[in-house]
Amino acid sequence: MWSMELHEGVEKRHKQLEKKWQHELTNVMGNLQELLVALENGVRSEQLKGLRFVRSEPAGVLAIDQSGPGKGARLVPLRLYVYPDETDQVLHIIGLRDKATQKEDIKQSTEFVKGLLRGKEQTPPTGKPSGGSPRQT
Repeated sequence: MWSMELHEGVEKRHKQLEKKWQHELTNVMGNLQELLVALENGVRSEQLKGLRFVRSEPAGVLAIDQSGPGKGARLVPLRLYVYPDETDQVLHIIGLRDKATQKEDIKQSTEFVKGLLRGKEQTPPTGKPSGGSPRQT
């Protein structure tokens, strides 16, 4: 069963955007639920790119957009950056931003995934991180 993990700043950003772009945010969150249902039904990460609202980014990051019901063509472009970790069945919710900061958001999301994967490489089979304190996300 898949779980979701919200990462730093996503909840705060959600509250900020909710005041300004309610319709767009409603669509993004609906699209997130649709993606989660697809994962629960066994759809692989690579196949998720076929969903109408998913954009593929580097390092396996997916960007969920605001397409769907709402205010039609006047919707403000929003992106919810996620990473589906198929090994642990965790959908990492990395960031939520408008399109104005897209280039930096993609860079930060990619770095997050690279760090996550590096941490997994250093984790011994017992599931405990090697040396030092556990990795925090």
